[in-house]
Amino acid sequence: MSGNFDKQMEKAGKRHAAGDLKGASKIYRSLLSRDPGNDIVKFYKALADFDLGQRDKAIDALKDITTRVRDVPKIQMDLGYMLEREGRYEEAAQAFAAASRLAPLDPNPYVMVAHMKMQTNDPEAAVGGYRKALDLQPGADAVRVGLTRALMTVGNWAEAAIEVDRVLRAKPGHTGAMALKSVICYETGNPEEARKIADFGNRLMLHDIADHCGPDEVERYNAALSDAITNHPTIAYEPKDYSTKKGFHTGDITLDQKGPIPDFLDWIRSEVGKLIAECRARGADAFERAAPAAYKLNAWGVVMEDQGHQASHIHRDAWLSGVYYPKVPDAVREDDPLHAGWIEFGTPHDYPNRKTVSDTMLLKPRPGRAIFFPSYFYHRTVPLKSDETRISIAFDVLPQ
Repeated sequence: MSGNFDKQMEKAGKRHAAGDLKGASKIYRSLLSRDPGNDIVKFYKALADFDLGQRDKAIDALKDITTRVRDVPKIQMDLGYMLEREGRYEEAAQAFAAASRLAPLDPNPYVMVAHMKMQTNDPEAAVGGYRKALDLQPGADAVRVGLTRALMTVGNWAEAAIEVDRVLRAKPGHTGAMALKSVICYETGNPEEARKIADFGNRLMLHDIADHCGPDEVERYNAALSDAITNHPTIAYEPKDYSTKKGFHTGDITLDQKGPIPDFLDWIRSEVGKLIAECRARGADAFERAAPAAYKLNAWGVVMEDQGHQASHIHRDAWLSGVYYPKVPDAVREDDPLHAGWIEFGTPHDYPNRKTVSDTMLLKPRPGRAIFFPSYFYHRTVPLKSDETRISIAFDVLPQ
């Protein structure tokens, strides 16, 4: 290839890496107009096209490339990732399996095959995939957490307990492992240990915005926040990569530089800083001892409509999570026996072979109040029943 081709590819690569996907794609198209059969350019153009929303086109392009380029595992891996994001898990598993045959000493394809087997309700096969990956990389904590979850799904609680403890010995306070152990302890006859992990009484921490802006300003403050979230430029209805149902979800609002959101996040950072200092000074348990010396804050807004909810989940990459409520409909009531619109802590994912039930705690959202909690606490939203919207701002403290 000519020097000009290399320069154009380098230029496109820089734009691609900087997030200028349209600019990169334009250069890729120009190069392909001169060299239509160049599979390298087609590959990178497909990656850009996928992130530009032309997902079927990108997948078809990678599939076409694999008919000619049969010995490059990265192409199969990227094809698998695309198929996974589209929910085409069986096809994704096939792509990852092809990558594993091309790179048998790389644990990542085996991990991804195992993930896909979990998605397609084949946990026995997932156990084998995770074990193969751990044979190649025994210290991969995230993979061992995946193995633990697969063992729980097939009902092998004794082995699950062994594996989760291996993770926690290597990394005390590991978010995913703590969540799973809180379930395993019930199944292995140790509910008191589970309650120490999911210590709702001490670890659901309430913070009121009135302490920051003054009690007379709470209503105005919340109205401004509600307006900012509802009209945020990144807001989208039921975005594909998030768990919000019957509602809108913003992107990362920590990038905002104007309006009420930056001041609100400064308050959150102040409260987080105080908590981290207390935890690092005390170090009374695994959660406190895992308090980060440095962190990044991620935050996003959610606007739920009637029947809006989120399924039970944890925030596996974070140490601390929280949610603040600038707007709560009157229909979210103390005397509602169904607790519509409340937040519930403690209900884990469904494990079909489970025989016990975890303790739970329900909290009614209150305008002007934030709830801080360990990121390994399972939590969900009880479906809202209201013609009005329920607006919340969620955030994660991500150790750096």
